[in-house]
Amino acid sequence: MTVSQLLRQRADGRYVLGLRLFELGGLAIKNIDLRKDAIGFMHTLVKETELTCHLGILEGDNGFFLSKVELPKAIVKTSWEGKKIVFNRMSLGKVLLDWLPQERIEALIADCTFKRFTPRTITNKDDFLEHLKLVKEQGWAIDDGEDIEEICCMAAPIFHQDGKVIAAIGVNGMQSQYANGKKEKHLASLIKTSKAISDHINSHRVE
Repeated sequence: MTVSQLLRQRADGRYVLGLRLFELGGLAIKNIDLRKDAIGFMHTLVKETELTCHLGILEGDNGFFLSKVELPKAIVKTSWEGKKIVFNRMSLGKVLLDWLPQERIEALIADCTFKRFTPRTITNKDDFLEHLKLVKEQGWAIDDGEDIEEICCMAAPIFHQDGKVIAAIGVNGMQSQYANGKKEKHLASLIKTSKAISDHINSHRVE
């Protein structure tokens, strides 16, 4: 399946979710509809943090924003459903990679350019792989101005009961929205939400 089958291009040039990617919200796992199962939790997380919330999935060799929830007053307007996830510069991408087998991780980042977008961008493969070790150890990822200097993003995994990561949930906002102790509060809300979605998905799964 090609990327063109998953997305459709709008008149302004942006790609948005195609029908097939909406269908993949279920991930072909019985009784799981990620968009439906996660949306209520995402709205709650947005209310708690006043940040924008994204749900990301891996399909084939690409990651995509599957869902987005934001407040009407949201400052950051750089994302949309269907946007492709950059593995080495976005927290969602780091999470989607990090619980995969090592050879799969290396295959997926083989095409990453590691171009410097900001002073904080990780610019080589070895440093990025080392960074992923920390992500897995702590159980969450951060993009602290690595993709866009003024923006901070954090993401956490959503687990299937077999231990596989089936999606990533993240929050993003301006660096100022993480200041004065807010980062720790946002992270606590994010971790709580990712666990709640995982528990919800696995509790109502029908064998």
